[in-house]
Amino acid sequence: MRKTSINMYFNNEMDSKDKIDLIKRLGYDEFFTSLYETNETMSLSEQIEYAKSLGLKCTMIHCYYNNLHVDDFWKDSEEGDFVMKSYCDQLRMCAGLTDNFVVHLNDNYKCKPSKIGLD
Repeated sequence: MRKTSINMYFNNEMDSKDKIDLIKRLGYDEFFTSLYETNETMSLSEQIEYAKSLGLKCTMIHCYYNNLHVDDFWKDSEEGDFVMKSYCDQLRMCAGLTDNFVVHLNDNYKCKPSKIGLD
């Protein structure tokens, strides 16, 4: 059976519960969201639990990142450690909420992968 999914954080002007209700009413089966809780009126876990109570499944969470520093992920430096710690903390926050995550490891194509980043 084919499932349909939509981006939950498509609108910052609606109440989180209203968005979830609309997603359900429009016939979607699944949704994806982000860690940008400041844009929402419900916490991430509250969004997912409420959606689950309506029969919706959260299929993915988009982790947040700072475009100005994301390329530091590949550097063996204090800045690189900061980016890595940020991503690890975010993944811990999402533990048990979904199995899929989006994490950006670079901001542009000029950034070269490094051994420290791969490790």
